[in-house]
Amino acid sequence: DVAKDSSSGIGPAAAAAVYMYPPECLHVTISTFHPFTKRTTDKSKQAVLMEQWRDILIHASQRPEWPSSRNNKNKLKFRICGAQIGQKAGILLWEELTGALHDIRSCISRETVSRVDSLAKVGIDANTLMIPNIVHSTFLRFHHVPMSKCEDVQAKFSNLVLPHLFSDDMFGSDLVVETDQIRMVCEWTPYMHIPCNDDHVLLEVSL
Repeated sequence: DVAKDSSSGIGPAAAAAVYMYPPECLHVTISTFHPFTKRTTDKSKQAVLMEQWRDILIHASQRPEWPSSRNNKNKLKFRICGAQIGQKAGILLWEELTGALHDIRSCISRETVSRVDSLAKVGIDANTLMIPNIVHSTFLRFHHVPMSKCEDVQAKFSNLVLPHLFSDDMFGSDLVVETDQIRMVCEWTPYMHIPCNDDHVLLEVSL
């Protein structure tokens, strides 16, 4: 595909119409504390945002409902259940088998609600918290809206990709991905993959 508008303004590396995420950078979004669409370039405000949301995650992980060995939910277990492609992105869809992801999201939501007033006092809108209603990993993004008709792209994806999703050369029918850690990260570069380094990972929490 070629894009309708090739004037990206973000350098020649981004000239291609499609950005494919490196496999090692695929991740499942648990929640978004502060979207980059509301980003600030003020360093002091950035520090406050990171400090406050980091503290919320720390205290959310200390709630009794947080998944751990004490409630037999010390691992997140993901199994592929589908994939979709749209005008902006392509995503893998997962099923989380233990219920731990639901509990983590619930703890984060409740901890945030309990701090609405204190967040407001330091200039943070608690309503920026976004919790997806799906379990997904983004594997590609379109830098621009493709010229191809969306229906045609989706039809080709359904015919050429989806039939192989559960085959042994892709995910297989029995593959379960397990982890006992979650990370709070800062997406300094919008829509790009997030390196696992100190500049991007603000906190790691074990179940």
